[in-house]
Amino acid sequence: MIDWVRGQAPSPITGRSETPVRSEHAKAEYLAAMIATDEQNRSLDLAGECQRLGIEYWPVRGSYPPGWAIGVVATLCWFRRGTVRREPRQDPPVVLPTRRADGAVCTTDELYAAATDAEPYRFRITEDRAALRNRCESESWRSGLLAARIEETKQRARSAV
Repeated sequence: MIDWVRGQAPSPITGRSETPVRSEHAKAEYLAAMIATDEQNRSLDLAGECQRLGIEYWPVRGSYPPGWAIGVVATLCWFRRGTVRREPRQDPPVVLPTRRADGAVCTTDELYAAATDAEPYRFRITEDRAALRNRCESESWRSGLLAARIEETKQRARSAV
């Protein structure tokens, strides 16, 4: 999903490949994922919605396990920040690593500096700075593990295709 949004892979449900991915593309892919979730949604008009959005129509390709399609819906809700009706979820669908703009995992020092820069008055007491340092170390370590797990999952998915 993230690779699609970044223009590095086709979309998960329709195989849409236009770049850059715009909000209209995400709306259409969201509707396609809704259609893929269950039979009740098969009557949704994806072609009409694509025409209304002014983008090319790409049909749902194949069938997907409901859990996969629901995951795509949840992820697109998060990407789009709940801007479509019936989208209650605005939190990430999974816990994500904390990264810099270049995609690298943030170090303890970077997290610490960002926190103290954002609220310098909050960390004047030595104990508060020590507690912050511990939280930043934990977050950096957790983010490294998550990033490694994401990369491992991507490699397994590539080799399975």
